[in-house]
Amino acid sequence: MNMLRKNIMNAIVLHSNFDHTSVIDLPITQVEKPLVHDNECLIKIISCGINQSDLIGLFGYFATAKLPRILGRDFSGVIVDGPANLIGKRVWGTLGGGGIEVDGCQTEFITYPPKYLCFAPHNLDAVFSGAQTLPYVTGYYSLINRAHLIAGETVLVSGALGQVGFAAMSIAKWKNCHPIALLQGKEQMNRAAKLGWTAIDSSDDNLAQAILKANNGKPIDVIFNSLGNIYYPEFLACLAPFGRLITIAARNESRIANINLFNLYRNNQDLIFTNSVALNAEQNKQILDEIKIGFEQNQLVALPSHPDYIFNLEQTSAAYQAVKNGHHGMRVILKISNQ
Repeated sequence: MNMLRKNIMNAIVLHSNFDHTSVIDLPITQVEKPLVHDNECLIKIISCGINQSDLIGLFGYFATAKLPRILGRDFSGVIVDGPANLIGKRVWGTLGGGGIEVDGCQTEFITYPPKYLCFAPHNLDAVFSGAQTLPYVTGYYSLINRAHLIAGETVLVSGALGQVGFAAMSIAKWKNCHPIALLQGKEQMNRAAKLGWTAIDSSDDNLAQAILKANNGKPIDVIFNSLGNIYYPEFLACLAPFGRLITIAARNESRIANINLFNLYRNNQDLIFTNSVALNAEQNKQILDEIKIGFEQNQLVALPSHPDYIFNLEQTSAAYQAVKNGHHGMRVILKISNQ
């Protein structure tokens, strides 16, 4: 029996999709522990951040998703098997299509090729490391790799208190740009003030004018949009010549936008769309290695969390329900093991 236990592990497996009205029920499933082949490492998972994409994946949002599958895209962990010089090293990662198109990391162990390993920042707690990766990769890929952000530019971030929005604000500041948060309501504006952010309330009667006023009357160089087609006319009205409008989400209810192509071409403006699921292991490594530098220089700020939103594996259903219900800007984390 003990020998058998060594060959299995606990995992969170999605066997069939939920509908939006269902109570989320994700019991632990026992699966085979992965074998470690040549040129692989075995990683003991410490924590996994739960993303919006993890949640909407439960409802069949991704046409390419497989069933059944182990859930989870983000992780931190420690290497416990593989090349001797790597054992004991702390790592972090995000799996692109992992947890969607292939098995993910909400489990006790995964295998990973050494050449794609990303070593976690030394100044980030192991549990919180697993909650940073996808939001920061999405923000960095969008702003740096796709929009080619330049020091001194102004960046408007919609949904800035969301996970990716918070990361985008931090990245823009790190790159010596001028981030402006687009938020909603007095509570969010108060939180922005405590963070020292320049912020705009989206309920302003003339949003385009408010955006320009926040930038001293000047148009915005880069707009980071996490809201689908919401505020598209206002965003385009505020976009500078050679400006870039990045969109990272297009839910069912916010996919169609009316765009004046004449204005875009006259102003040499770019519409950029980024899908982090398409990033491969090499691309994720390149970005995470850059992000690591920002954290270790104390230039990037860890996404906020709270003990109330750190769950163990047996509490996975409650963790996903917390993401569904709203979590006040706190990062929801599965703590799977101790280091």
